This record gives sequence, C-alpha cells and structure tokens, in this order.
Amino acid sequence: MPPAILGTPAAGSTIAPREAVVLVSDKQSECHLHRISALAQSSGDRDVLLFFNGSWTYPRPLPSSVQLIQQLTPRPELASFGDNRNFLSKPSFLEWLATQGTYTRVWHLEDDALFTAPWHELFDSHASSSADLLGYLQDVTKGDMRGYKQSCRLNSPASGGMTRCYAGGAREPCANCWTSWPVLRISKKLAQAVYQSLLSGSTGHHEAICGPVCVRRLWCSREKFNESLLKTYFLGGEIGFKRASNASNRMTLHGINRYLEWLYPRRAAIYHPAKCEAGAELGKQQLAAIRWRPDTPCPPALRYVKTERHVGAAAAAAANKELFASRAAHAARRAPGRVHAAGAADQRRRR
Repeated sequence: MPPAILGTPAAGSTIAPREAVVLVSDKQSECHLHRISALAQSSGDRDVLLFFNGSWTYPRPLPSSVQLIQQLTPRPELASFGDNRNFLSKPSFLEWLATQGTYTRVWHLEDDALFTAPWHELFDSHASSSADLLGYLQDVTKGDMRGYKQSCRLNSPASGGMTRCYAGGAREPCANCWTSWPVLRISKKLAQAVYQSLLSGSTGHHEAICGPVCVRRLWCSREKFNESLLKTYFLGGEIGFKRASNASNRMTLHGINRYLEWLYPRRAAIYHPAKCEAGAELGKQQLAAIRWRPDTPCPPALRYVKTERHVGAAAAAAANKELFASRAAHAARRAPGRVHAAGAADQRRRR
C-alpha cells in the first residue's frame, strides 16, 4: 500500500482535520516505536503523522492510526532553512505544510521530545490560542551573537532589496522571535509566508527566520509556552550537554532530572533532549508517562531507582514531596524566568 499524502483526508471523509501532530524522525527501534505509539494513544482527536526519512523496515509495524509520510525533497531555495544536523527535515516539513497539507495548523515534534503526561494535555491547553507561532520563543536583543541571526536576510521589495532580519539590535528588539523547533505549533498561513519569502530570495535558518517573517505581517501573532513547561527543556545542540564527559547520560529523563537536582520527574513537562540512543528505557517511560494522572504519585517506571536504592524509597518520596511542595524553595534554587535552554555557559560553570 503506497504511503498516504500528508494531510489528505481519510477515505470517505469530506473535511480534513484542522490540527495535526507531525513527528519528524529517521530512526527505527523498539524505543522509538514505543514513543510513536504513546503519541498516537494520547493525542486526542488529532491526526498523528510520522514524517519519515526512508522506509519503515522495523519488524514491528507502526500503529494503524499513524500515517507514514515520506519526506519531500525540498526546493533548493529552502536550503538555508535547514542545517547540518537536519538538512532535509525542516525544509521538507515547511514545503509540505505550505504546499500540500490541508491542516490549518500543525504541531511539529522532534523524536527526542518527551512529555510527562498524555500528549493531548499539552495540545489541549493551547487549543484556544490562535497564535501562528507557538512554542519556546526567545527575544533577540543587542549583543546576541547567535550565528544564524547574522545570516538571516529578508527580501523586501518595499525597502529596495535584502534587509537583515535583526537589523535594529537593541533599538528594535524582536520579542519572541527566536524559535525553537523540538516542540512547536505553526499555522499553515505562516508556513506559506516563510516559504514564499524564501522562494523570493530570503535566506534564514528555521530558528531565525520564522519570527521576523511573522513580525512583518499584521495578521501574524506569536505566543510562547508557559515557563513551567520549559524547566526541563534544553536545546539539543547546546554546548553544555554535548561537551560533558557524560553527555549521553544527560540526554535521558533521569539525566535531566539529576542535572536539575530533582529526584523524580515533574508531571506535564517537556523533557528535551531525551534520546533513545542515550537510554532505551525512554520508550517505555513515555508509555508510562501518558498514563500519569494529575494528583497521583510518579509512576514507578519514571522514578530514579538508583536514588531510592541509596536513600530508601520512603526517604526519596519524602524528599521529593518536600522539594515540590515549596515554591519558594524551588524559586531560590532556580531563579524565576530562568530557562535552561539558553544556558550553555551556566551549565559549564555548574559542572
């Protein structure tokens, strides 16, 4: 049976769903299959689409509700939208959503993002938002040295040609413009605007260009995730993780918790990067996480067993309860508003 076309209504359907969830991956393992299954089981009434680079050859099939979609070969004008780590996936996703997808808006998930609750809780909590760009968004201000910022250019016929995306620096700060893609919701309308801008000669990495394109359109709006979702959210390529001697151990659920000095995971939080390559148990942990209900203890599969073995289960549970009961204590440990996704230098100091 040939693969479905992403965004095409199922047979007999006359109206395509408004919102879908797209998981982007090129990996096959039992761990990855568990994570895909967990997403399919807990996405609510949204279509789940696996945007895959290659053919699914793993012995066990995908869940029947998951549509397997081959990544497109993007147009050459979109080359700057990708990077060395995901050369095709981001440009391919953008071209699909702009030209083929029939959804109004789409959640884009990378395969190393883990959510410690049913996935639909994350999606539903933002269902009323009409933002064209929703996710972990950062301000760009004076002194920002990110290389992708410098190479971002927009073709502006009204201004007589190419202009820098972030030309104003502190004089024209771009609030909520820098876009992190591991967990992101983007509208088809904005995807089309970015796509057409690139075809007209603009250049820009996917993290850098989406915000400025949105800023320059009166109809476009941006909204950032609540800070509570981001305490466990790191950018996958950040130096603090990659250069650590135990980098692979950090890219797991327990590794991130240990770094934050937490005994148990926080419920309904986005953990990234949580890579199957670093811990094969992550697949089963994601399956356990979607069954974690509010106001219930942390499921055994998500607990850091080594900690309990050292201090005892009762002591670990008591310490965990004390840690999360006091917001003041937690605020003292981690200053309010401090998001680790941009804290590579801070991580180096703490090691």
